Amino acid sequence: MSRRPHSATAEVRNAAFVAALLMPVIPLVAHAEVPVVQPQIVRIYPHDPHAFTEGLFFRDGVLYESTGLEGQSNIRTSDLETAKVLHSVALQPGLFGEGIVAWGDQLISVTWQTGIGFRWSLKDFRPLGTFHYPGEGWGLTED
Repeated sequence: MSRRPHSATAEVRNAAFVAALLMPVIPLVAHAEVPVVQPQIVRIYPHDPHAFTEGLFFRDGVLYESTGLEGQSNIRTSDLETAKVLHSVALQPGLFGEGIVAWGDQLISVTWQTGIGFRWSLKDFRPLGTFHYPGEGWGLTED
């Protein structure tokens, strides 16, 4: 049995066939318009201009916030309408506060480059424990 030698012509025909199959699809994808949604500001609330906000969530009518900057990091609750701080707890000097998340009746927070996380009572920010993780802490979410 003789085997037909591989030829560049066969490759060109195969490539042309594949391209012909894709051609009807390519113009649809290339010309599809991306939907653009224009944001609309519905309300503006006051906020502490000195807070270096890193984590933020709204729950039960209260704004929870984690602020960064070494020596200035804290976790706080604020009144959304007035920006008045209702309760605050400072992180240890040398820690840069990052993301926070509510987890059941706890608040979990992480720090940027120290690999230290904290568990707090969501009700009064009483410390409940710490944990360690490799790398940098940034943001948190829950599902």
